[in-house]
Amino acid sequence: MKRWMMIIMLLVCQWAVGQDIELANEYLKNGEYEKAKTLFQKLARSKEMAPIIHKSYLQCLQKLKDTDEAEKFIKKQIKSDEANPIYWADYGRLLEKLTKADEADKKYEASIQLAKKDENLANKLAKDFADNDQYELAIKTLNTAREELKRGASFAISLARLYRAMGKTEQMIEEYLQFGQVTGNQELVQSLLQDEVRDEKSIEALEKILYEKVQKFPNEAYYNDMLIWHLVQQKEFYKAFVQA
Repeated sequence: MKRWMMIIMLLVCQWAVGQDIELANEYLKNGEYEKAKTLFQKLARSKEMAPIIHKSYLQCLQKLKDTDEAEKFIKKQIKSDEANPIYWADYGRLLEKLTKADEADKKYEASIQLAKKDENLANKLAKDFADNDQYELAIKTLNTAREELKRGASFAISLARLYRAMGKTEQMIEEYLQFGQVTGNQELVQSLLQDEVRDEKSIEALEKILYEKVQKFPNEAYYNDMLIWHLVQQKEFYKAFVQA
């Protein structure tokens, strides 16, 4: 009987916490920041709940311009889980808002170093940077992990999408081509390029890069095949015939 009572009490507690999180997020969504802060503060006292409400609580404190409380909370999170790169990145953004650029850069670098040995962590951190429009840091995160893990193709698609978001077409194309060359998944690369390379400038960039690859790697059939495919897509049938 006692065992069942404990289970019931635990379920009730979990339900109550879930209700608090839902209500706090609703307050945040509706711009009732002080009400949201009160609930988030209560939830943040729990070591188990703090990571769950981490982003929402920081967003709330940011809306209230309560940088002291935000810094206190982030430091507490880092102390509880020093290996979490997201916390260090959040600290960097807070310091940047406080015009402490040098200190912010150190926190960003710390986050990248923490993530570089784990592919999942690197991708998670890169997404976090990208979600905050910090594309250069997202790219640095993935390139650092790529160098550390010696996995050239692992981050190619993610890097290509980041370069696309930044309008860096040539770098995007290079990453897609590298992915296809390493994995042998030529059809996927062709599909991606069809979706991404549409305007005249991008098409010219792709053709230029492919010709350069063919000249640089004359024995690499992949690049020649990709060039022929591209020329056919552009209805440059004579050029494709000559290349074949």
